[in-house]
Amino acid sequence: MNFKKLLYTGILFGLILSSCSDDDDSMQLPRGEYDNGILISHEGSFSGVSGQVSFVSNDFSDTQDDIYNTVNNETLGIFQQSIGFKDDLAFIVVDNANTITVVNRFTFEKVDQITTGLQTPRYISFIDDKGYVTNWGDTSSATDDFIAIIDLSDYTVSTTIPVSEGPEQMLIKDGLVYVSHKGGFGSNNIVSVIDSNNSNAVKEVEVGDNPDELAFDTAGNIWVLCGGKTDFSVTPFAKTSGTLVKINTSDQTVATTINFTGEEQPELMAYYEGNIYYTLNSKVYKMDESATTLPTESVIDGSFYGMSIRDNKLYAVDAKDFSAKGELKIFDLSNNQETNSFDMGVVPAKIYFN
Repeated sequence: MNFKKLLYTGILFGLILSSCSDDDDSMQLPRGEYDNGILISHEGSFSGVSGQVSFVSNDFSDTQDDIYNTVNNETLGIFQQSIGFKDDLAFIVVDNANTITVVNRFTFEKVDQITTGLQTPRYISFIDDKGYVTNWGDTSSATDDFIAIIDLSDYTVSTTIPVSEGPEQMLIKDGLVYVSHKGGFGSNNIVSVIDSNNSNAVKEVEVGDNPDELAFDTAGNIWVLCGGKTDFSVTPFAKTSGTLVKINTSDQTVATTINFTGEEQPELMAYYEGNIYYTLNSKVYKMDESATTLPTESVIDGSFYGMSIRDNKLYAVDAKDFSAKGELKIFDLSNNQETNSFDMGVVPAKIYFN
């Protein structure tokens, strides 16, 4: 090799190294096998099928079932209720097992497990170094429900806050924890507001019957989907209608209430770019957040058990008959058409983006 060719090769190699270095600065490599994808949690069933987590890659080219068992060679138990995320960790809440399993959210390797201080745990949210967990307690009692506060330095329950029956989902804003009270196996009609600075329930906001899913709107206020309640002690069953309620987060008061008709009971809600999507009678409806009346036309048909939205795509899971395998369906919201579907495990229920 002559000198000129050697010099050229050296310059070219230097440029390649420089280019690669620049690319590394702007491109983040995957942090684990389950980075850049969708996680679907499955409840499991009374027949003994454990709860599990499935993975679907963002480009839909890769699907994997029961990734926790694959990585750790153990099952999660039933019923897997939800997953909460804090930095690089995922907290898998299993209510019948009274456990929260902590894993690396990108590799799903087990980090720790919380096995004491919980009783029928449902959801977990985070403020700084604390996790807040809703607990139904003994489901036959209406007076022992509580919020467990987890010390994230050692994954132990440091204290508990007694609350009204059936605490469920949570949103956090300005140090306040907003908790919907679905009512457990009974019923309730409040959203409780807990001050994280002194761990006291500072207020109970009365909404519709059996409030469940919560979502922030563009102004930072909270929309609450209230499913209505059913009285099974009479024949025929007596039902109250559902409601959509907006809570003003500046003063924790009800700003808007939109009632459903007759015995209509909505089930799921997701918020995306100024619109509220909810399910009713095996259909998905879209409502502008500024609306004061409900839409009359649906945008998607389907009986779904869980729903979430990202990048103008609606992801919905169908639990089928709650014993056979379920299904994940994906819809393009630009035309509301189904674009993809995947077989899932038993009772797929929640959808998360990793």
